[in-house]
Amino acid sequence: MKELYVTAYRFHSDLDREDFEELTKLFAELGSTPGTIAHYMAIGGGRGFVISEAISDDQRAKAFELNVRYARFMEFEVHPVVTIEEAFPVILQVYGS
Repeated sequence: MKELYVTAYRFHSDLDREDFEELTKLFAELGSTPGTIAHYMAIGGGRGFVISEAISDDQRAKAFELNVRYARFMEFEVHPVVTIEEAFPVILQVYGS
């Protein structure tokens, strides 16, 4: 199975316009973390989701640095996931057809 993760993030509720301007500049400078496949924003704003794959050991320091830099603006929740194509055969094996 491919190692995939969904990171859900939510902006801190006390951010003001200046904070978002600073975050926008930071993101323009630093970009997404290594391993990012897709990055989505919720339509209502205030939160988003990043789909990523496992990264190599030499990329971990960069990923950690970016998380530390972004953490003052948002909180993160990371969930390991599998595709339905990978999950379904296991589900069938456990629960039958």
